[in-house]
Amino acid sequence: RLPDGSMLEIFHLEPEAERSVVPAAAEGVNEVALRTESGWIVMRGAIPESELDAMLSALFPTG
Repeated sequence: RLPDGSMLEIFHLEPEAERSVVPAAAEGVNEVALRTESGWIVMRGAIPESELDAMLSALFPTG
């Protein structure tokens, strides 16, 4: 949970899965995604997209 009580969601999709299988984010929820060798990583939460992107980059550096 984030400090405001909202949830941070992270989805890991298998390499053969299409990103479109993840349901649309709720209104006011931002989303970032990264395609890796192990599939899509999709992260979303009610925080600025730049913060989500920074977290995703820290967890999955692309070197």
